[in-house]
Amino acid sequence: NGNLQSLQEMLTSYQKARSDSFEGAIQRTNEWGRRTLQLGIYVGGATILILFITSYLITSNIVANLRRVIIALQDISEGDGDLTVRVEHSGSDEIGLLVDCFNTFVTKLQRIIKMVVETSSPLSNLATDLSDMTSQASLDINRQKTQSNNILNIVEDMNKRVTEMASTAGQAADSAKKADNEAKKGLSV
Repeated sequence: NGNLQSLQEMLTSYQKARSDSFEGAIQRTNEWGRRTLQLGIYVGGATILILFITSYLITSNIVANLRRVIIALQDISEGDGDLTVRVEHSGSDEIGLLVDCFNTFVTKLQRIIKMVVETSSPLSNLATDLSDMTSQASLDINRQKTQSNNILNIVEDMNKRVTEMASTAGQAADSAKKADNEAKKGLSV
């Protein structure tokens, strides 16, 4: 009787300890999955923000330079806006000074546009790399989420089995106790 009681208490204690352990593992796995997802969202958001700001600055610079070129070309010539073409002049009066200023401006504008183009190519490559990294991070997050769900299912299945085993052991203990009682009744007869 005392041994059966002790055995039942040990089984109950073992079942509770295993159940608590499994629940703790599930909670830790879920927390890890949530943190990984949050990190992915933050990285993705930061990447999008950086790409937006970079593209806005580059676009604004290019648009401003193009507007100046268009206005100047509309005022002075009917050309196609080729920045390598300079306006010819032969005087040193105000018109010549104006042409010199325009040619200097076009030269500076040409350098600025060249720098923008040279800068935009590496930035474009960086944006592509960041986009690839974000896509990979998203894939990793999804894979980790799937793995976490698989682990959760396995842990839940194991928890069920431990519960079933404990229940079966309890039934066996009850049956042994009944058999012991019946045997004692049989001896007393």
